[in-house]
Amino acid sequence: MCSPHNIRDSFTFASEINRMKIPENHVVVSFDVISLFTNIPKELVIQGIFRNWEKIKRHTQINLDLFQELVAFCLDTSYFMFRAQVYHQQFGTAMGSPLSPILADMVLDELIDTVVQRLDYVINFLKKYVDDFFLVLPRDKVDYTLQVFNSYNEHLQFTVEVENENKLPFLDVVVIRGDDQMLSTEWYAKPIASGRLVNYFSYHPLPQKMNVITNFINRVITLSPKADAQTLKKIVHTILRNNNYPTNLINRIFHRTLSHATAGPPLGPTSNSIANNVNSMPHHIATHTTTASTANTEATSTTSTATHTTTNAATSIPTAPDPDQNTCTPTAPSTHPTTDAFKYVSLPYIPQLSQSISRCLQQEYPTVKIANRKVNTVGHLHTRVKDRIDPMQQHNVIYQIPCSDCNQVYIGMTTNKLRKRLSGHQSNINQLNRLRDQGYTNTDQAMIQQSSKTALTEHCVKEDHRFALQQTKILDKTHNRSTLPLLECFHIYNTHRTVNHRTDVEGLSSIYCGLLRTIAAKQVKRTQTNPLPPQHPSTSNPDNQQPTDDQQQ
Repeated sequence: MCSPHNIRDSFTFASEINRMKIPENHVVVSFDVISLFTNIPKELVIQGIFRNWEKIKRHTQINLDLFQELVAFCLDTSYFMFRAQVYHQQFGTAMGSPLSPILADMVLDELIDTVVQRLDYVINFLKKYVDDFFLVLPRDKVDYTLQVFNSYNEHLQFTVEVENENKLPFLDVVVIRGDDQMLSTEWYAKPIASGRLVNYFSYHPLPQKMNVITNFINRVITLSPKADAQTLKKIVHTILRNNNYPTNLINRIFHRTLSHATAGPPLGPTSNSIANNVNSMPHHIATHTTTASTANTEATSTTSTATHTTTNAATSIPTAPDPDQNTCTPTAPSTHPTTDAFKYVSLPYIPQLSQSISRCLQQEYPTVKIANRKVNTVGHLHTRVKDRIDPMQQHNVIYQIPCSDCNQVYIGMTTNKLRKRLSGHQSNINQLNRLRDQGYTNTDQAMIQQSSKTALTEHCVKEDHRFALQQTKILDKTHNRSTLPLLECFHIYNTHRTVNHRTDVEGLSSIYCGLLRTIAAKQVKRTQTNPLPPQHPSTSNPDNQQPTDDQQQ
């Protein structure tokens, strides 16, 4: 649902605010909802669905009653774990749930439509971004307006911030009210902001770093239409130099972006801008950027909507929007090809290799765009604060079961929870034991049929061995279940003491053989160089076992 009060980003907000004149004795204020998601009442959600059903039903074939019942079920069944204890969220929407922002936005839209009708005056200007409201109010109506907003529901409470010295921060801009009551914006960073961007020496493709510069400069210039060039240049240099970007590169992109801003067309990192940067670079640097594509840009969705506002004529404050009107402001058609024309493929970033792959694909498949991603992210450096999921409750895993009577292991995969898969192995073993107790031998058809189910049961029948199911450990896991068979082949190939049939890896492409041999050799070398200290069986805990570097990759 699209409300006339919503703004998409700070660029849209700045384009509406700049050169706007507010009435005398009016001030700019911001309202902020306290803990929005966890204070959304279910009753308001159900009412909001009922009132907006004419718009919602266009996107679903479910009737109103069932739709409300399903949403209520989602709200009533929010669980989370903390320190091995499972908790049930009894009120509000869950943090991190994809449903929460949708429901919260709908409830706040209903709140605005109701509150503006309760006021004894008309709010001239009101915009909302998630839980932040920007308003232009009469100076003597600020407290009264806050009181009416807070009276809507006891759980949805607002705090207020009034302009100070004619300035008010909102999103990443500061709104400035001039002596002539004209509003303008400047790029703004909170005092606690770290100013950290992708570092120039970081392990990222050069086109991504180029777009970091372009996007940041574009943002500062677009959000500060009244600032002079020297002020803008000082801001840009301070931030980018702290992130080790070369001064000459900053200057070149800054002056080019500033000239575009003066000319007036929409700004944003495109393949053309990257190509211009590549052409002006030394040859040894340019060779690393020839495969740049728009898939490597960062934050292009916001910068592409930037609108040049320095040439706008002064406008008076608009009248209050009609609550019944719920149409979105149309945007100018994009001149770029639609995303449907391309197929985007995400590949791990490996210097030189990634560029070569991109060139090959672009020559053979012009509609394929490569987006490089990092394998080792900052998340790998942080301590995990969330409770670990019990290995038995994990799914989409590659697991290993050791034999109790020899040094061989069985490697398998499962898309179900590991506990359920091990229960299936135990059931097969129990069936073998029952057949033995009934006098069946290994040559009997029943035993042959039972042993052919898995390589694990076959080893039990042929060698009369037992597997230690309680010592099962997870070797690998993935969110993409289609990659499980390939991961299983990798681990079987690299494990020479497995009971699995060698036919299990016959489908593995020979391309991987050399790579797998290298990985296996490194594992052996690592084990010989840093042997693990012996552990007492009673102290071993699968929960505390960390995957190796190769397993993480």
